[in-house]
Amino acid sequence: MDTHRELEDFSGVEYLGLNLSGRERMETVFKIYHTTVESSRTDIPILRPLQQRNMVRALNRIEDTVNGGKLRLEIGLANRTDENMRWLYRWLCEMYPGLGDKREDLNKLSELKCCELPGFQYAAMYFLGMILSAAPDGRTMADAVKLHYLLRDCEDPDKPGKNYTVHQDACLETLRNTGIKAFIQLYVVMEKLLGRVSAELWMAAVDYYRSGSEKYKIYLKEYQSDIYERLAEILRERGECGLAEIVLAYAEWVGQHKELEQYGLAVCLTGAGQWSVNFYH
Repeated sequence: MDTHRELEDFSGVEYLGLNLSGRERMETVFKIYHTTVESSRTDIPILRPLQQRNMVRALNRIEDTVNGGKLRLEIGLANRTDENMRWLYRWLCEMYPGLGDKREDLNKLSELKCCELPGFQYAAMYFLGMILSAAPDGRTMADAVKLHYLLRDCEDPDKPGKNYTVHQDACLETLRNTGIKAFIQLYVVMEKLLGRVSAELWMAAVDYYRSGSEKYKIYLKEYQSDIYERLAEILRERGECGLAEIVLAYAEWVGQHKELEQYGLAVCLTGAGQWSVNFYH
């Protein structure tokens, strides 16, 4: 029987995550995000090209309840110059050739800007997630690529948590103007939610899976506990009553666990129209 020492000693754990869905066929996913120190204890050859370009700012190796045996990583990107980001796109296409088919949507998302510095046009894409497995020929291939875009203006793109401002309406409008159906629907939910609660717009993301499925997400942070009831109200208005009840049940549960810092949440929508909510502690 496997022993999960991280559940006894949290010193190597940075975040806990839960993915909740109201659909019977979509199971709840539990995630443990290991710290950069813990994640870096093991050499990960696939990351060497990124490291050679000094593009790794943070690294989280993730264990979850649905991807057993596969390597799941999230990488905080540094040194996001235009040259490096163009190289990154080519590098990702080698592991995930299907990314080339998403070029039109990615060009639209490149309209998101996180700074005004010349040479950093594409720096808003600041976090990269991957689920990796070995191909029959021994190469490492991506079963999923997850691209996260920062929704703020930073003085220094390599210090995204310092000296920044959030232009909420402009960022949401840019996401809506991509014409991507899921982001248009997420825009409607976020516009209503942010009109009812105090919260900070954090980032937008798109997950591409080798299976052909896609998931789109908008993240919030710096919110109070009233967000759960307001989010449930909006989900009910959209006919997502099952997910609304799960959000309220989660709110009751987390209210009994004061030891868990409520760090952030994401409202998610797949390309097939399935809604879910992710929570991070």
